[in-house]
Amino acid sequence: MLVTARDEHRIAAYRKRTYAMLLVLNTCCLRIDSLLNARVEDLEYDRGHRVLLLEKMKGGGQTRKPIPPAAWDALQDYLDGRTEGWLFCTSSGGRLDEPAVRRTLQALAKRANLPLRGPHGTKVDAITHALAKPDARPDRVQR
Repeated sequence: MLVTARDEHRIAAYRKRTYAMLLVLNTCCLRIDSLLNARVEDLEYDRGHRVLLLEKMKGGGQTRKPIPPAAWDALQDYLDGRTEGWLFCTSSGGRLDEPAVRRTLQALAKRANLPLRGPHGTKVDAITHALAKPDARPDRVQR
């Protein structure tokens, strides 16, 4: 699905956004609402790691999620120097909403001949892949 998002998304202008969003969702194992509420200003550097400062949806407060290099590079490519506003936004700068993400993911899955999944499915996939690693520790995957 990542390859389809990067190379074959139906609307070429949205390829970078879709690819970056999928990478961040999958590698950071985020809730879709947390990601869609993030702003460019929430990207930080903390103790040698690129991180995204997120508002916790469950329990309040904030958390820092490390962003792996591949996802960081895709984000920077998508942002193209933009330093403010919603991290993932519409072409007019508005906040991207969950129904739009769901439609995009379903269209990508169909194009890639994969089962239709919504935004929550990417989180489930990320957890499944993390647990499948030989050295996986459930307590770390849960965190």
